[in-house]
Amino acid sequence: MLVHTIVFAALSAIIHVPSDVVDPQAAVDRVRPGDTVLLAKGVHRGPVDMRGKAITLQGVDVEKTVRMGTATSSVICIVSGEGPDTIIRDLTIAGGGGTWAEPGIRRGGGLCMVDASPHIVHCLIVGNTADAGPAVWIDGGAPLFEDC
Repeated sequence: MLVHTIVFAALSAIIHVPSDVVDPQAAVDRVRPGDTVLLAKGVHRGPVDMRGKAITLQGVDVEKTVRMGTATSSVICIVSGEGPDTIIRDLTIAGGGGTWAEPGIRRGGGLCMVDASPHIVHCLIVGNTADAGPAVWIDGGAPLFEDC
């Protein structure tokens, strides 16, 4: 008896912000593992929590795609056990004020990472503030920074 097996490869999706989804956090919430959230040139506001997803958050041009935070939050939170398949690429990460940790202490103005090992590639992390780790706060994990 001859048996044929057909394997369907999962196709990764690219979600464009703001043309497909208006908000970067809404795009992160929508995508599945292996997908990419692609931010157009311009300023994209508000914090983003990567929610433990193995996805790529990418700008189209590191110097013209800016991910801005708020004075009371980190720009990007990577705090749910993300691994090396979580990739942040080609973004200027600016304007974050850190995530409240201990009473009165803000940590990780640009990136706040707890027990996570994402891959951060070709990013500018500038103009952030916090009491500890104004650019990046790392508490556990083994993140990889490349050309930042």
